[in-house]
Amino acid sequence: MRSRWFGPALVVAYLTYAGFAVARDRDEEPDPVIFRIALADSTVTLQAGMAASAHQGRPVSARFEMPDGDLQLAVFTATPSGFVETILDPKGGAVISIAQITDADDLTEAIAQKAAMQRATVSLVTATERVIEENPGSRAVSVVPELRNRHPVAMVTLQQSRRFVAVPEALD
Repeated sequence: MRSRWFGPALVVAYLTYAGFAVARDRDEEPDPVIFRIALADSTVTLQAGMAASAHQGRPVSARFEMPDGDLQLAVFTATPSGFVETILDPKGGAVISIAQITDADDLTEAIAQKAAMQRATVSLVTATERVIEENPGSRAVSVVPELRNRHPVAMVTLQQSRRFVAVPEALD
């Protein structure tokens, strides 16, 4: 026999989940706690993801993300015909998909990132490895190049224990 609280508890659980799902859809960035937990299961590094996508062209940015609540590694790559986004499985490194970038916002970002990388003499992989070397115990979760005073700089976001920190690294 079911207890009297089972029905109301089910309703509360559903409303809580529905509210969380709506909040997650509105937010571009995942909850830091959930993101940290998902990253703990990942065996693939940001650098390995960039290396895996390099056969498509030159990586211009990379990041771990949770667009639908599942962790994935996304790498934007400049190709002779434009830009592609390579999605990799964060647990094994297998390529899940490779797609031409057509979204206007993503394309604008990729063009700016390519412009920064055209002035760079250091690869994003090397810059990321330098930052990790300077911050023992950290893990890179994103790297995005930008131009600062006409000089290319990689903004490397690190997971340091329970916090995330952005570290600039010169690319020239």
